[in-house]
Amino acid sequence: IYADNKLIVTFQNLKVGKGIKLSRSLVTKVMSLFVDLIPEVEMVDMRQEISEGSNAFLSESLKKHLLGTIKKKQQAILFLNRRGAHTSVICQKCGYVLKCPSCGISMTYHSANNRCICHFCSYSIKMFDACPECKDKHIRMNGYGTQLVEKQLKEMFPDIRVLRMDMDTVTNYLSYQTMMDDFAEGKYDILLGTQM
Repeated sequence: IYADNKLIVTFQNLKVGKGIKLSRSLVTKVMSLFVDLIPEVEMVDMRQEISEGSNAFLSESLKKHLLGTIKKKQQAILFLNRRGAHTSVICQKCGYVLKCPSCGISMTYHSANNRCICHFCSYSIKMFDACPECKDKHIRMNGYGTQLVEKQLKEMFPDIRVLRMDMDTVTNYLSYQTMMDDFAEGKYDILLGTQM
């Protein structure tokens, strides 16, 4: 594969030797080049941050790095594997968890339309004010989805331009391409997205 006038050999091709006869030493040299491309990863124990009083979804380290990136006039991409606002809806009194009647999986609350949606079969219902089981009004929403993270990013960093890309905002290929072009042109500082 050629990209930016450089020959890129996929790991699979190197491993299997498809179409190319390479010595073990050459394979080792090429593989060592890819090691420098792997970003540094920092593991953060969010339990410790919560015990210190933080209720944010972002660690202090990630906030610091995001701000540093933006100050350098660079862009950041955040991936979150959940769309919607909250990943589950639970009654605090009786423990009822809202599940899809068809699939049996937890339904996700979407704040944009005040609905709970099954991300497997697309069944949806309007968000309720009281628990369907015990009628108590103390309903708790757990977990973070892209809608909530987008809202909180905008509250934390009011001057930062956030682009959310998920199945709720990308309606077709044209909207996808427009969003990608806008991000590439620097119209947004942070791209927040899910796998689509």
